[in-house]
Amino acid sequence: TKVRRYCEGRKDLKGFSEEEKWCIYLKYRHKKHAQGLIADLCRKERGIMRAETVLRRVSRDEERWAQQLFREKAAMDYRSGMGAARDEGLARGRQEGEAAGLAKGIAVGDARGFERARLEYEARAEQDKLEIARDLLDKGWTVEEAAQTAKLPLEKVRRLT
Repeated sequence: TKVRRYCEGRKDLKGFSEEEKWCIYLKYRHKKHAQGLIADLCRKERGIMRAETVLRRVSRDEERWAQQLFREKAAMDYRSGMGAARDEGLARGRQEGEAAGLAKGIAVGDARGFERARLEYEARAEQDKLEIARDLLDKGWTVEEAAQTAKLPLEKVRRLT
């Protein structure tokens, strides 16, 4: 009731004991209706002002830590997913390319047909890697990260930028 009277303007801080001031601060620190009272306590009571300063710093540090942890986890999840997708795509492409190359080699019936199919497969695989690297760069990855993930030379990925 003392807090309500203060908030209604019918009471000032002089009517509160030291213990009451601390109890009010601890209980009502996050209550919107008591923000004026809390601000007055922080201005007029040195100990409460110090406590508020420390609590704000701790809260800010904890919030920064949580945000950084969230960003790092999201980046790791993204890289993990991209790596798995890349590996799956390369494996599927390799299987399809080998099957197509074998079919062309058998159809042609000579070493030239097989060699041509192998070269086509390698060219397609290179294009797929460049596409992966380009997508990674578009998503904000560094040139080094994109080159390593797509398994391409750094210079080839630099030319994409």
